[in-house]
Parts: sequence; structure tokens; C-alpha cells
Amino acid sequence: MDSAADISCVGKGFHILFYTGETTSLGITFADSSHRTLHIVTAATVITDPRTLTPTIIIINQAAYIPDMNQCESLLHTDQACHHNVIINGLACCYLIAMAIQANNL
Repeated sequence: MDSAADISCVGKGFHILFYTGETTSLGITFADSSHRTLHIVTAATVITDPRTLTPTIIIINQAAYIPDMNQCESLLHTDQACHHNVIINGLACCYLIAMAIQANNL
């Protein structure tokens, strides 16, 4: 997740549901850092909550598709998700632990 990103980006871990017919020109910093034109897609993947082992299907609309086979990472633009009423807990675990310790000391 990246709240400073301009757009969500998906790689090989996602199944493309459809191409929107739109493209975007990005200077990306993933598998290939060259500036190029990418298709905008709607894509889906399944994630599993490590605490409950519950699988959840995630569908991302209007994401730049990075088709490189070496592209394992994807990028979720948190503001885009929140705009569509998806609740994002973007607080890193290390901060959650620090907040819990601080709360117990108060």
C-alpha cells in the first residue's frame, strides 16, 4: 500500500478481468524502471488473512497493468480504495506494537 502513489499498479499476481481501453504513461520503479505506456485494467486476486486464514477476493479498478513476468509486487493506492469506501488499515505493525506499549504505560 502506498498513500503517496498516483495510481494502483498490478502485476503477475492479479488476473485481468478486462482492459478499459485507456492507457497511462508512467516512469515506474518496479521490475523495469523505464518510462513507458501501460494499459489500465480491472484486475482481481485472492489474499488470505494470516490471522484467520480467510480468503478474500480483491478487485482493483483503474490500475496500471505491469505485464513483466518478473513483476511480483503490486501497489494499492490507499486513497483510491478509501474513495470507494474500502477501509484500509495502513498502519505498519511496528507502529501498532509501539502504540500498544505506550498505551499500557499511560
